[in-house]
Parts: sequence; C-alpha cells; structure tokens
Amino acid sequence: CLVDVDRWDFRWQEGWWYPKPIYLTGGGLEALDRQLMIQCGYNTMDTNTTTTWGENTSDEMCLNYLYVTSPDLQSLLNVLSGG
Repeated sequence: CLVDVDRWDFRWQEGWWYPKPIYLTGGGLEALDRQLMIQCGYNTMDTNTTTTWGENTSDEMCLNYLYVTSPDLQSLLNVLSGG
C-alpha cells in the first residue's frame, strides 16, 4: 500500500510527492492494473443524509492524480506492452 490515511484531517488539502520514485515493472496493461489499485473509502454511517461527490464541505471529494514519467519513450512502451 502506497498511501493509507487512517485519520483524515480536513485541512490537509495539498498534494504531496514521494521522496523517492516508485518504479513499475513491465508486464503490459494487465500487470499495470494489478500494480496500481486506487480505492477511496469513506464511512457515512453517522449521517442520515445522502453523501454525493462534489466540492462542498458536506460532499465526498476523494480524488487521486497520478503522474507517470519515464526515462525515455522506449522504456514506457516496454512497460505498457509487456516487454
């Protein structure tokens, strides 16, 4: 697990970066899908209103941005093609 936030602080609205890069192995898109599983979980059992996605403080705002880079085009193509 790369990120697991047990106690979310609403004031934590900034992005952050890993101190060192995370390297993905090859294996094609199927293997890449197994290596990167993104889940957003939240518990709304303590409220009697419906929670929907949105930008208000009462809405669910679980977002994830993934930046991918490669030392060169051929390396990226090898990971994506399973080479």
